[in-house]
Amino acid sequence: TKTINVEVRAINDSPTISAEASYIIDEDITIDDKTVSADASTNSSLNLNLFRLLYNWSLYQSESMEVGLSPGLYMTNLKFDFAAQGTITAQDGTITTQTINEERLTLPLPSIGAVLNYDISRELKAQVRSDFFYLRVGEYEGSIFEIYLGLEYRILRNFAVGAAFDRLAVNFTNDNKDGLRADMAYNQIYLYGTLYVFDTPF
Repeated sequence: TKTINVEVRAINDSPTISAEASYIIDEDITIDDKTVSADASTNSSLNLNLFRLLYNWSLYQSESMEVGLSPGLYMTNLKFDFAAQGTITAQDGTITTQTINEERLTLPLPSIGAVLNYDISRELKAQVRSDFFYLRVGEYEGSIFEIYLGLEYRILRNFAVGAAFDRLAVNFTNDNKDGLRADMAYNQIYLYGTLYVFDTPF
């Protein structure tokens, strides 16, 4: 008899990804139909927040191994701010000394993934999972790839400790003439404890 297990999880373990930069540009750039002249002083910041909803569907099970699919949904909130001080020329010829550009975008991004759970021993368990999505909506294009490698050791019947490595790579592009492109990645190490409320085999 084949058993199919379904698990739904809401996870907010991905930190805010942020980057800031201040520099003096060496050539003219155009943002929102305004031309910022070379030698202007600029400041920019990018913030990305992620929230995940995962749906684990077990396809194969044995006494020591489980393989499954993991479709899910990333809720992505992107904030980009750009400020410049210098000579800024508007499309109608008006000249100002500063400009501020802000972009805000919230998107639901569907993902598809795979998960492997393997019992190395009675107490020690390994998990490998990966998730990927690609989506293009109008002038916006984005992708995320994540891989998770973890080990969990059951100290007591209802308590375990674990460690895991997680890598997340994010790509975002706005294709309009004043658009932006962001390529970011982070690596994270988890150390955690798990309390199993319900009685589980040990």
